Amino acid sequence: MVLLSYDVEDFYSVNDVIKILLESDFIRKIVVISETVAPSIESTDDRLQSIFMDSPAETVKEILEIAKTLQDSLEREGLLERETAAVGKDGIGALLFDTIPIGLFRIDPEGNFIDCNHTLVTIFKAPNREVILGDSLFALFSDHEEIDNWLDIIHKDSRIRGLVFEAEQYDGQKVWLRNNTKSIHDAEGKVINYDGTLEDVTFQKKLEDRLSFLATHDILTGLPNRNFFQLQSKLTLSQARYSGDMVAFLLLDIDHFAAINSHGSRVGDQVLQMTAERAKVLLRKSDLIARLGGDKFIVLLPSIKSRQDILAVAKKMSSMYKDPVVIDDITLKISISMGISIFPNHGETENALIHRAEIATLAVKERERGGYLIYSDSIKTRAGA
Repeated sequence: MVLLSYDVEDFYSVNDVIKILLESDFIRKIVVISETVAPSIESTDDRLQSIFMDSPAETVKEILEIAKTLQDSLEREGLLERETAAVGKDGIGALLFDTIPIGLFRIDPEGNFIDCNHTLVTIFKAPNREVILGDSLFALFSDHEEIDNWLDIIHKDSRIRGLVFEAEQYDGQKVWLRNNTKSIHDAEGKVINYDGTLEDVTFQKKLEDRLSFLATHDILTGLPNRNFFQLQSKLTLSQARYSGDMVAFLLLDIDHFAAINSHGSRVGDQVLQMTAERAKVLLRKSDLIARLGGDKFIVLLPSIKSRQDILAVAKKMSSMYKDPVVIDDITLKISISMGISIFPNHGETENALIHRAEIATLAVKERERGGYLIYSDSIKTRAGA
């Protein structure tokens, strides 16, 4: 059972989190609570329930009632009866082996299954236990290189702790698994089998990937954010010091964006998204574009041989809006002002180069918007250098 606060604003919405949670078969109930407004949920899944918190005491009571309902539901489905029967027939060992929510297995040194519990059958969506026992663990790995990695670790340490890998289920779907395994030896020290556990961590993996994306990317445009750009540009500059190549920083600033945004944030957002998409089309795969924030974007051009190459890219970028665009029946004439700095001419660090590109951009805006300019120490702007 998962409790979510509808009132907490973060990089992702409650509805986004709910979509991820609903992909997990282990979650039986999702309760969304709000102190301010009635939660608006974009799903009709019957596992979802929303509560408007009129009073904390009543809310706690309602949550406890939901938990009791879930327990009653499990009993009606016969899960508790099956557990009781397992204890009576085969003892507590059978109960733990077949009802523990982690897959248990024993394989021979070649990876062939010797034994497994019911949870493992469920994880791989096998028709029955006999199908699993006629198969090999290694045949279920999605990446064959991971098999070599698995074997290297177990041969070296006789134990695997928390190894995460992707596997293929019997219905063709992919699943991420966390594996712990121990070598079992005979009296002479020879490996006779491997005993281990497999836990389905697909939900956690998707959530981690989502959070990782949110930490390094701009949500509106999908582009890398400033933090990611600075890390990547630092690495690019380090490589350029050895190769002797030039690296260019192009800072793009949308002209009169406040006027564009006056038509509504929806219009402004679409212009930002359109700028990101058009700029990506004009760049090489090795180039990087990021959103610095607001209406500013920055492009990293590695492995540049001459200024002419930089200016050729700048010319294409400045003409990406040569024709007016129509958004929500509003005709907009958009232009981009661009400042350029070059490594090593204008600085040794990414922060210095971004700053110099900003100075060049400001100079363009003060002189003639819609153009581009390479930084020089002679540039003077109203904001100073």
